[in-house]
Amino acid sequence: MVRSKKIAGLALAVGLTIGGFTAYTAGTAAASSSTCGGSGSVSTVNGKLADGAAYLIQCPAGTWNGTLYLYSHGYVAPGGNNPAQDAGDPVTRDWMLGHGYALAGSSYAGTGWAVEQALPDQIATLDVFARRVGHPRQTIAWGHSLGGMITAGQHAAHGQRGAGRPPWLVHPAIS
Repeated sequence: MVRSKKIAGLALAVGLTIGGFTAYTAGTAAASSSTCGGSGSVSTVNGKLADGAAYLIQCPAGTWNGTLYLYSHGYVAPGGNNPAQDAGDPVTRDWMLGHGYALAGSSYAGTGWAVEQALPDQIATLDVFARRVGHPRQTIAWGHSLGGMITAGQHAAHGQRGAGRPPWLVHPAIS
């Protein structure tokens, strides 16, 4: 069991690195001026969306590489604890922040099968990131379990996000 978790963690790290490298070299527009990264410590922005969902945004301590990973968490039992999450686990989060990536995610306004709430909450989180932090060069959407399906739905419903918004690169992860 421990060995399979280590292998899964290594596979995720390799996938994120390759995905980030692919995204970085995709030739998208440069990130606009932002307040993300370079402060010497990880910065955190959190708050509530209009529908009551919480959001969490973290920027690296060092230079931000312009890539934002938007994390969609998995199923939360109805009535269960539902905090905003920007990564599936602290080891992955710390690695990503340590390698210059910004992270964001929301809690979703509901629990249970919350797909209907998750899609607009994640898009609203991206809009908060743009207003409060800056525009990423590109956004990579990813998630675990139900979050993988939400990620695919985000791409289908909001693939290009309109003029002046960065493109998506979707990498759903399934646990």
